[in-house]
Amino acid sequence: MTVNATVLYPKDAAFDLKYYFSNHMTLAVERWSLHGLKDWRVVQFTSSDAPFVVGAMFTWDSMNGLTEACKVEDSKAIFEDVPNFSDQEPIILYGDVVETWQRSI
Repeated sequence: MTVNATVLYPKDAAFDLKYYFSNHMTLAVERWSLHGLKDWRVVQFTSSDAPFVVGAMFTWDSMNGLTEACKVEDSKAIFEDVPNFSDQEPIILYGDVVETWQRSI
């Protein structure tokens, strides 16, 4: 079953979006694609009452893939990279994708 992992950075966090895309996400794709990472998307929240500044949603082939990706030594560099673009640790949520919809073009 497809799995989603959502990584949320608090509103008051300092966040370097340029570094995040040019370094961190490149590193994540390089390391996690081998373990079933299918895609990702990033949202920069702009509403004044949003409790988060940025959210990243990662789609995985399976919970096994996500679990294995987080355990391997290669992932250590991804988690240790967070202080290079944010001064706060993110909140991480994950679970099974139970339904989706996509408009046909």
